[in-house]
Amino acid sequence: MRTDLAETRHAPKVRPSRSRDVTRLLIVASVAPQDALRLIPLAEAARAAGYEPQIALITNPLGPSQDSALSRLAGSGLTLFRIDAPADRGVRAAFEQYRALSRIVRRAAPQIIHAVGLRAVLVAGAIARLKGLAVVHSPDLISQHLVRGAETSWGRRMVLATGLALVFGHRRAQVHVVTPDDRAALVDAHVLVARRSFLSRGTGVDLHHFYPRASEPAVDEPTIIALPPPDILGRDALRVVVASARRLKSQGLAARFVLIGGQDQDRISADSQKALQAWQDEGLVEWWELADNLAETLRRVDVFCVPVPASRGGAMGQLIAAAATGLTLVATDCGAFRDVIRHDLNGLLVPFGDTDAFEAACIKVVKDRAFRAQAAQRSREIATAEFGLDASITATLTMYQAALTPPARMRFFAREEI
Repeated sequence: MRTDLAETRHAPKVRPSRSRDVTRLLIVASVAPQDALRLIPLAEAARAAGYEPQIALITNPLGPSQDSALSRLAGSGLTLFRIDAPADRGVRAAFEQYRALSRIVRRAAPQIIHAVGLRAVLVAGAIARLKGLAVVHSPDLISQHLVRGAETSWGRRMVLATGLALVFGHRRAQVHVVTPDDRAALVDAHVLVARRSFLSRGTGVDLHHFYPRASEPAVDEPTIIALPPPDILGRDALRVVVASARRLKSQGLAARFVLIGGQDQDRISADSQKALQAWQDEGLVEWWELADNLAETLRRVDVFCVPVPASRGGAMGQLIAAAATGLTLVATDCGAFRDVIRHDLNGLLVPFGDTDAFEAACIKVVKDRAFRAQAAQRSREIATAEFGLDASITATLTMYQAALTPPARMRFFAREEI
């Protein structure tokens, strides 16, 4: 097994500047290439604020390739490093990623690291602590992985808690949390000290890129209900979706249930592939290949559903993007999703795993066009008011400043939660 490390051929070949007036920033991300596109505006804003940004992307070989997103990243003018992560998730794989990223850090010589995504937080956080570098962690919603009853096994929870306590405990670290509940859970799990955390609403959404479609669909067209791909939904949520689709079909309701994401069959088991094919043959679900960008795909649908916990990777970001696109939303009733969905205003919240409740929500959004029109407008208003990219970038730059402030002076560093 080997971890390939290759700097994108489009990246500049010059070495980073060593000017005292420029703070070298390395953004390390373990997210899908499509999600990594959100880092471009952040990097550009950081450059305007006096940073010299570079990006290191840890890719998932079992995820969709998304070559177009990678090409856009490479053509952004930013120095882009790429680590192709091993297929397995064992200790040896983590060590190989650590070694690969260590080589990048030596070459980029950053003064501050921004780790985006859980894997990046663990690997880059260990390097930052060892080298004494300032670091900002953006792990997304992770507290659910640490509580009893979570999908994560007891052994993995203990390993994760130990690793997070190690990287969050670095005296030059700042941790980005997206909800008060998530921060409280991390503090209760003894992996985070509250004074080292910032509260802000995720990575934000580009409101100029994600916007509503120009016209409403015809009355006689089926309602298109979009969902994340199978690797995010998981087997249990998929069965809930299929059961609801079958019920709506038996009632003669015109609805199409569409899974959005790259159709990489290596990501799901053979049994799941067989079941998915049978459901497609039955006309219960469709599986769309993701277009060049998520925004174009979302403008083709009417409703976006996330019947999974908010801690599931990528779920929160997709829900915010759907809100900005002006879609009716249906999601699991949990703290993070309640930040985006106001029940009966811009969408519906249902208990996790409750087939009857999910089915009832789908029937309502299919039958009630007036509710859909209201919800679509409210979703856009909420995204504009609370999840805009500019506010997120401002919060992130504030975190950079806090992490770079010498620890002895941190008690004098005044900051507000954003």
